[in-house]
Amino acid sequence: MAVSMLVIIGLCLLHVCLAKEIVPKDLLISTVIDPTSFEVSRDALTLLRSIRLFGGRMNEATVLVSIALEPGGSMDEHAGLMAELHSLEVEVDFIEQPLAPRPKTLNKFSTFHKFDATRFAYFLWLDADVLVMEDPLEYVYRVV
Repeated sequence: MAVSMLVIIGLCLLHVCLAKEIVPKDLLISTVIDPTSFEVSRDALTLLRSIRLFGGRMNEATVLVSIALEPGGSMDEHAGLMAELHSLEVEVDFIEQPLAPRPKTLNKFSTFHKFDATRFAYFLWLDADVLVMEDPLEYVYRVV
């Protein structure tokens, strides 16, 4: 039950499910990585590995990782991170990191415009520090 609560806390669904099972191909899972933060990058990679290893049907969903770069920033010094993401077979895009005095956490909201309603019916946003230990779709379905 604790795992289900972690997943529920970390999610944001943009579609109302009316007594319909969530089909993984209709699901976009999204998270954000700040490549300048070792802790956030480590946590996000752990999240992605946990989806791939323990996510059950969730593993069949499309996973989008948005990398938050400061204006003019580059991934040149983060080649290892890019290789890890490639090996986990996730889609990667880049978003702009908010500048001070805005909090960096605002970068999470910019991922919402990545949701393509012609391609997906559901959007599940997970914070980087979530860990998946079993297929959470059953719990998500109960919440919706």
